[in-house]
Amino acid sequence: MPENAALLAVLMVERPMCVACLSEKARLKPAEVEAYIPRMAKHLDVRRGVDRCRSCGDTTDVFSLRRLD
Repeated sequence: MPENAALLAVLMVERPMCVACLSEKARLKPAEVEAYIPRMAKHLDVRRGVDRCRSCGDTTDVFSLRRLD
């Protein structure tokens, strides 16, 4: 659903987050979040890297969107 991808995009612009936190905040299953990310990457600059999740604080794979100024 496009609205789920839009919600994930908003969450990732705000701060880098892990799949677990994105899942919790978007009220989606982790597998659903993982399925949306490659689709979003076709149209947006999705970044993935090991960093601190700005929601839970764990150092793990996080996803973010590069904000265009």
